[in-house]
Amino acid sequence: MDFKNQHVVVTGATGGLGKVLCKELLLNAATVTAVDYEDNSLKNMKTQFAKDGLQINIKTLDFSNLKNISNVIHEINQTKRIDIWFNNAGISKVGHFLETDLDTFSAVMKINYEAPLVVMKTLIPLMESAGHGSIVNIASMAGHVASAWLAPYVASKHALVGLTRTLYLDLKVSGSPVKLTLVSPGFFKTDMVKKSGSGKDFPAWLSFALSTPEIVVKQMLKGMRKDQPEITPTLNGKMMKLGSKLSPSYTSSSSKMLLHSNFKDWILGRTPK
Repeated sequence: MDFKNQHVVVTGATGGLGKVLCKELLLNAATVTAVDYEDNSLKNMKTQFAKDGLQINIKTLDFSNLKNISNVIHEINQTKRIDIWFNNAGISKVGHFLETDLDTFSAVMKINYEAPLVVMKTLIPLMESAGHGSIVNIASMAGHVASAWLAPYVASKHALVGLTRTLYLDLKVSGSPVKLTLVSPGFFKTDMVKKSGSGKDFPAWLSFALSTPEIVVKQMLKGMRKDQPEITPTLNGKMMKLGSKLSPSYTSSSSKMLLHSNFKDWILGRTPK
């Protein structure tokens, strides 16, 4: 896949991964439309990119408003036909299952699963009419491996992984010209957890294992150039996926590790607070 002269839409564009992805696509001579729900963040991003000599289009969209998603897609497509769409927008809520209300589950599912579903329902017919197109669903290793204190996020990403794999087969069987790619990164530096309002962050003592948005984007685009249907960026993501397959106890032990604020508490088996 070549990104040159392609019109690429990136949702969740002002976040850590989204911003890096937009910039890398522009450097690869793509026309990029950045989509996010915060108008000021989009304008600031556009200004920052302009200082680097990069021109980006911006569009405000609240993905919790599912009825408006189709309208915005048609608006963007009428301005310039969409060649590639990255479903990157996502939210996370951290907390014990019993302390997480149903409204939180609904909110996370709406952004992480239902919004990409509406995007694909709307966009695939447009791309098929054009004779080509590509949709990239950025899930997470949480869509393959369970993790404590992340029930809404894990459930939403498992749903997205299942939907993407099923739709991939539907498109293949029907001979659709639309390509569908599933991307499942491991842990990388992001402010998503900080924005969850839980006060919890990735344990500092395990920060050496974190990847970066730059590495995720580089490996993702490399996989797309090779037309890989599923891409697992980051070394820790690959290790998590392998570990969960080899050992049933891996998920439990790794979850306990992530909940401890320091190495000593984990070794001594103290209950996470």
